[in-house]
Amino acid sequence: MYRNVIVAFDGTDEARDAVALAGLLRDPDGVVTELRAPPGGPKALAALVRESGADLFVLGSSSNADPGTILTGPVGRGLLFGCHCPVAVAPRGFRHVAVRPRLVAVAFEDAEQASHGVQEGAPLAQGLGADMRLLCLVPPLASWALHAGVEAGYGHADVERHHQDAYAHVLDHALAAVPRGVEAEGRLVPGTRGTALLDELRKGVDLLVMASPGARPVPGVRPGAAALAVIRSAPCPVLLTTTGVRHTHPGASFAAAG
Repeated sequence: MYRNVIVAFDGTDEARDAVALAGLLRDPDGVVTELRAPPGGPKALAALVRESGADLFVLGSSSNADPGTILTGPVGRGLLFGCHCPVAVAPRGFRHVAVRPRLVAVAFEDAEQASHGVQEGAPLAQGLGADMRLLCLVPPLASWALHAGVEAGYGHADVERHHQDAYAHVLDHALAAVPRGVEAEGRLVPGTRGTALLDELRKGVDLLVMASPGARPVPGVRPGAAALAVIRSAPCPVLLTTTGVRHTHPGASFAAAG
């Protein structure tokens, strides 16, 4: 849960969606502050968010989004990239259906994203009293890799199984890092990243957490390809973590997939 939550507020219904989401993610002892954009556009607003010491920034969707889904417009995307703290995006119309999340999903593509996603998502699930679902995205096997395996004497099924086993290893470690007291299940999600993940979200996920990939000298939100896909049409709130310098705790590091 988050103690200092800032909401980008311009008086629109979509901004009220963000306020509703902020209220659900706020720590019981925390505060939600509505912040209007100053002259200067997204950069000026991002600077104010940084100065506020916020530990969560919440945005509404574009008014062009379909009801019940997320769509970030140019201003929203400008605020996403480089924000110093996690950013959550509320679906359009969320204020009408906002209820305490019962299922928090963490989606990831590799061991590093899994580690940071669980670090962010598990305490949040604990605070909400929610269950967790870990979604390990398994990209389609490259044709060259399949051909190389066949040329080495392996059957198609063996090559595909070896490909999935590497991701199953990451998923197992992610599940092992979930704290005691949090109910969690894991799923491998094969297929094209955006399409396969959206299909999983439509199965009843209340909040999706995704870690920004990579590491940079300066912490900031940097959505990866899968995150960029889901923030265009996700049917639930999405929370993106920062990349760069991170705080870690015992049991939250993962072996590289191999």
